[in-house]
Amino acid sequence: LGPILIRGARIDARGDMRFARTTGDHQREVYQRRGQGVQPNGWRAWPGLLMVRTPGCYALQIDGPTFTEVIVIRVHRLAP
Repeated sequence: LGPILIRGARIDARGDMRFARTTGDHQREVYQRRGQGVQPNGWRAWPGLLMVRTPGCYALQIDGPTFTEVIVIRVHRLAP
């Protein structure tokens, strides 16, 4: 499996999105090298966190050598 790059941004207003692989890690994008995280069943495992400060609409862009995929998500405020 080839390398992948994941980036993200809020798309309905101003706002940040960050990624983390470990506690205290706050990155604007994450990169996984060719073959990294590939499990015996062929799936790729990549534990980590997606962090946003406010509810809203966000988009993730995942780029590989032969594809680009965009995933849009809506983040809601937790009810008290």
